[in-house]
Amino acid sequence: MDTPKPLTVVRPETPVEASDAIAKALAKNPEERFQSAAEFRDALDTALARFATREFKSIAPPRARRTYILGAAAGVALLAAGAAAAVYVRARADAGFDPDRIAIAPFDIADPALALWHEGLVDVLSRNLDGAGPLHTITPTLVVRKWGASGRADPTAALALGRDTDAGVVVFGSLATTRGDSVIATASILDVRSGKVVGDVHVRDQSTRMERVADSLTMALLRELGRKRPIGAVKLAGLGGASLPALKAFLQGEQFYRRTLWDSALVHYERAVLLDPVFALALRRAGLSIAWLRDANDTLSLRYLLRAGASNHGLGPRDSLLVSADSLRSSLVAFDADSGFLPRARRLFSTLEKAAKRYPNDPEVWFALGDARYHYGFGPGLGVVDREMLGNFDLAISLDSAFAPAYIHAVELAFTLDDVAAAQRYARAYLALEPADEEANGIQLAASLAELAQARSPRLGALVDTAKARALGSAWTSLRRWPDAGESPIRIARQLATGQRADIVLSDTLGARLRLVVELGYRGHMKEAYAVLGNREARIFAELALLGGVPRDSARAVFGRWLAAGSPSARTALSWWADQRDTASIAAFRRRAEDAARGIAGSKMTPRDALYGAAAASAYLALASGDTTKALAHFAALPDSICLGCYLDRLREAQVLAARGRHRDAAALLGERLFVLLSPTEVSMALERARAAEKLGERETAGDAYAVVAGAWSNADPQLQPMLAEARAGLQRLGRIPATKVAAGSSSTTP
Repeated sequence: MDTPKPLTVVRPETPVEASDAIAKALAKNPEERFQSAAEFRDALDTALARFATREFKSIAPPRARRTYILGAAAGVALLAAGAAAAVYVRARADAGFDPDRIAIAPFDIADPALALWHEGLVDVLSRNLDGAGPLHTITPTLVVRKWGASGRADPTAALALGRDTDAGVVVFGSLATTRGDSVIATASILDVRSGKVVGDVHVRDQSTRMERVADSLTMALLRELGRKRPIGAVKLAGLGGASLPALKAFLQGEQFYRRTLWDSALVHYERAVLLDPVFALALRRAGLSIAWLRDANDTLSLRYLLRAGASNHGLGPRDSLLVSADSLRSSLVAFDADSGFLPRARRLFSTLEKAAKRYPNDPEVWFALGDARYHYGFGPGLGVVDREMLGNFDLAISLDSAFAPAYIHAVELAFTLDDVAAAQRYARAYLALEPADEEANGIQLAASLAELAQARSPRLGALVDTAKARALGSAWTSLRRWPDAGESPIRIARQLATGQRADIVLSDTLGARLRLVVELGYRGHMKEAYAVLGNREARIFAELALLGGVPRDSARAVFGRWLAAGSPSARTALSWWADQRDTASIAAFRRRAEDAARGIAGSKMTPRDALYGAAAASAYLALASGDTTKALAHFAALPDSICLGCYLDRLREAQVLAARGRHRDAAALLGERLFVLLSPTEVSMALERARAAEKLGERETAGDAYAVVAGAWSNADPQLQPMLAEARAGLQRLGRIPATKVAAGSSSTTP
């Protein structure tokens, strides 16, 4: 009924130009409004560009200046970055002053029509200069975050940027239009050590040929930088030779991506790919954006990343390494049915380790390394300890505290290591960034549940009972290995498995029950886990049987049915049959596996599974017969790459090696992480790892492993109590807990 108040009245920080454009869009008279959405868009673009230009020229103190180019979210991210750094600071990846490390500062822009190139030149010049002779550039995302709203590009601001990023050189400058259709770019080179400008370059060209302006500016800068460095000939291909329209779309996407606005970024990346189907950088970013929006294994995301790898030509070394790494990641899907998983995973790690060595101050590289180790550091020879992964995420956070995804796995790892204070700090810093991803509610809930659990508050039960299922599932992921004496992760899993939740769809019920089974098994409640699982065909059935959770007669009957049916699951019974000295069942399984390997009908095993199963059966047959020498020979010959999930066999081999006094060989087998949600075998392997490490004098490794057992099995079934007592005694010997707590049966594992 009334004309709306100007937006500047409701939100005083709104740019006047933006408020005027919105007022026109809301005009009472239709003829006074914009006549198309495109006109409205262009008016907002122009309004915000003018505001940005005015802000760059402002002489107000930096703390009073705000940038609204991308709305309030950008300001929140910058403010939250400072808050996160204040509440949680870890040792940063400080490789010291490097005269060949270059930071390209955002350029001052005088003409709103050129606003894209304020950050766009940071992207283009950084990629063009990276790898030219000894030069390596600071990632644009880090530069833009560190620059923030610091104002005009001048020697003072450039020096601060250089010191903040450990760069030896900072390039800063401006871009302005002149009469006619031309533009002039001016850039200065500042030597951080001396604090002096050591070179200036100027380039003039048509404003419609900005890609040529960037290339000319690159060559001019290289000439100046080459006066003191052996740079040599350089081929300008830092962005893979993309066309100008595709380049513009990509640069717009980058501005959204570095602010974690994945959906907006994706729109521009897909436009760039449509314009240039072999634009590797746009393909990579499109794949990553979809992964953040949906899932890391989303088929479209994987397809984009594979296409990026196939188009990995003419890029700078940093981008080339990251494109290669993401392409490798996209091929690591079916780990237990892919004989190439291990070699490709090793290539992935070596690629990212090489990137981290070359770019030690790059937060994206450290995050990528930690994330790859978290998701793919499984199986024989690929074990990565939790502290090492957490260290990678710490480095990423210390370099760029505003990149929200770096906190997600850090929260879980801190809980796993029983460092609740650190987990809460990570959670607070992450939530201060106001993330919009699916993990946010889960991490908020996990932090709240942990606080209530430590306080033994009765409100914990009510919170679990009323929280939404999706948030509960996410919280369980963060807390699943936390050695909470009150076992709150079991409470979460039990709530999700009741089948009475209206927000759990029917198809998720079996998965929820399995989550409860594995959590109970991990906590040493073997009999209850079996009661929930029943005689379902699942790998964890054999693990429960080995640890006394399944009555012997029941286990024998179930394994016998699997064997008679030719089920692949019968292979998991080999270790149990060996304990029972049941050579007949082992021999029968081997015959079936050999028949399946030869293609004889009657078995559900694939030839690949059958090949491994027959070899494993030979090892267990020797073991059941008391010939440990022959058993070890067969275990050593097992083709591990065929069955990465056959960790029960590697555990048994390690136990035989340890019994023979070969503790170092045993330790080499026990270092792997298991490619499962959770498993009681993790705890069994931790106990064996602790024993071997203590024999070898590796006190920290032994203490960490004993702590896993003491934390997970603090309330375990009676048959596991001797192993719990052994773990607590080990912690006492290593000085991790006082002897009085061991005697009292305390479950605390805090040093």
